[in-house]
Amino acid sequence: MAQLLGAKGLLEYVDGSVLKPTETQPPATSESTPTKDITPAAATPIYSSTPSLDEWIYRDRLARGHIILNCTNITGLGIRTGGTSKDTWDSIQEEWGKSTDMRQSHAYEALTQMKFVEGNDIQAHLQLLRTRKAEVDSLSDPGMSDKAWRGIVIRSIPTTAKWLPVIPSLYALSSSADVISTLCEHGLILGAGDANKVATNSLNTALAVRAIEPCGNPNCKAKKRSTHTTANCYWPGGGKEGQFPPNFGQRSKANSASTTTHAAAVPSTTATTIPDKVEHFALSAQIPNTPGQSGILIDSVVPTIYPHKALLGKGFGRVPTFMDSGASDTMFVSRNAFVDYKTLSTRVGDSAKAEDGGFEIVGEGSVLQRYNVDGIERDITYTRALHTPTLNANLVSVSALDKAGLTTVFGQGKGVTRLADGTIVLTGKAVVCLYILEDVETAPNVPLAMVSLSQAVSLGQWHRRLTHCSTSTIQDMANRRLVDGLNILGEKLSGKCEDCIMGRQTRRPFDRETEKDLLPLDLVSFDLWGPSRVQSIGGKLYLMIIVDAGTSYKFGAYLSDKSDSTTLAVFEIFCTKSEALTGRQIRRLRTDGAFDTSLWKEFGQVHGITHELSAPYSSSQNGLAERAIRTTIEDVRTLLRDSGLGHSYWAEAAAFSIDTRNLIPSR
Repeated sequence: MAQLLGAKGLLEYVDGSVLKPTETQPPATSESTPTKDITPAAATPIYSSTPSLDEWIYRDRLARGHIILNCTNITGLGIRTGGTSKDTWDSIQEEWGKSTDMRQSHAYEALTQMKFVEGNDIQAHLQLLRTRKAEVDSLSDPGMSDKAWRGIVIRSIPTTAKWLPVIPSLYALSSSADVISTLCEHGLILGAGDANKVATNSLNTALAVRAIEPCGNPNCKAKKRSTHTTANCYWPGGGKEGQFPPNFGQRSKANSASTTTHAAAVPSTTATTIPDKVEHFALSAQIPNTPGQSGILIDSVVPTIYPHKALLGKGFGRVPTFMDSGASDTMFVSRNAFVDYKTLSTRVGDSAKAEDGGFEIVGEGSVLQRYNVDGIERDITYTRALHTPTLNANLVSVSALDKAGLTTVFGQGKGVTRLADGTIVLTGKAVVCLYILEDVETAPNVPLAMVSLSQAVSLGQWHRRLTHCSTSTIQDMANRRLVDGLNILGEKLSGKCEDCIMGRQTRRPFDRETEKDLLPLDLVSFDLWGPSRVQSIGGKLYLMIIVDAGTSYKFGAYLSDKSDSTTLAVFEIFCTKSEALTGRQIRRLRTDGAFDTSLWKEFGQVHGITHELSAPYSSSQNGLAERAIRTTIEDVRTLLRDSGLGHSYWAEAAAFSIDTRNLIPSR
């Protein structure tokens, strides 16, 4: 409340520093004396300590209104609504402003006993912690130190399997803001991992074994089989008592089909959600004695042809792609996946059979797949890939990758394939004990920024990607080929952007001419925005934007307060960075009157910088910084509305806007 009144310039009316002026009567005049027009006194600014009577009455009522509107249940709190703003403020202080040892103890105990419950929102927990800390700070002078606050935040995190890995690193951080930011990032990572989990009752795919309840029939003689269940038991007392299993009496025939000298079998099973049936799959192939290479082409590596083998599977639903250590060839189900293709003739003894299943090899050719590896799109061509339409999954052979000189390591929920120099060329994510490859076209969780170069998109999509900037600027960048991969599908925007209309409502611009033909750092301007009504997830309230008039380069910083020491520290960082990059020195600095302080005057004298101040109530004189703040905040509102994120992400949206705008040509 005190911060709000201080920002409005009304705190002196609340504490009684500005006294109510006495009412003066105009002197009486005789009828014979001619009257003259009385010139009213000049208006004083809101922070003036010598207002007129009318100004004092208006500002005192304004201060009282701010106090009342920011309190809930005024009657229940015992707040006085009549009289002056000082009377209202004093009634609050008398009832609730007294700090006792008991109140401090209760507030501190409520803060230290807060514990984060795993599965809840970490940001909501941190916001509640900040609220409890504010209660403690309001009852003690001085407030809680950053070191003590940092320890309370860390101790509120449970030592569970998900949060224990990040707790030791928190003690090495130097500020509570870094601790809170790290916890929020870890919470987002955990949330993304939970969202990507596959439900336990979903379909398992080829080569997957699902844990099932073993058979509980006491008369069963096949209980030791891992895939045998009570529902599928054919013994007396089982779910299929009195029935015959499929392929009953044909076991010897199935066994004789796999007794070839050069054949090898690797069993693998799968279980689907069909209640009364368990599918069995097996690998069976002929392995000639002739040596061979992999048939893998990464970007420009040319492979060598080698003989192939095949895997048996049953078709189902969507076709995934697995990294498979049990297949010696790369195999694809769909004919459309092949960029070149030739049909294979049937060969005697080259097929394999498994119980209740079969497979075919009907063709071979090259398959081009694009994968996203650590944010980089990489093309991999599988030459000599087999077309096996009866399989239930595409299989990328790990042994084929090994023959190509690549190393594949499985661990920590990933399968990673590297070149000899350590470069990662392929990654698979473990899902239900299988390592799934996701290409760029079908990956469900690939951010838009990572696939932005894969194909041309509409002008409206580029408008959303580039912080909702002007469509004419985007078209100019595309025509001048300033950005690689800026491929626009169509040249017109369909309708108007609703997010821009809602987020960019402004007043008419000023007509004042701006300075032109300035060199870098000839004129630097900055201003503050804030305090924000909502803290950022890092606990920041203010946005400080520094603009260079010569290059239109913007530098953003996010502050917890707007003191001279804080703003000077940020500006010194900007000075060091900009002067080192340009080889020039800052000549002029333009701000408003809020920075007309001894510290800023001393800084300008030491560094030889001319400090120019704008006149009161003349924001257009500092239009360079004001326009930068307006553009950034408009982008923040538009981006948050477009993305659906909460207001606590305003700092991240502002950083994205500033960095992107620095890369877009300015007019």
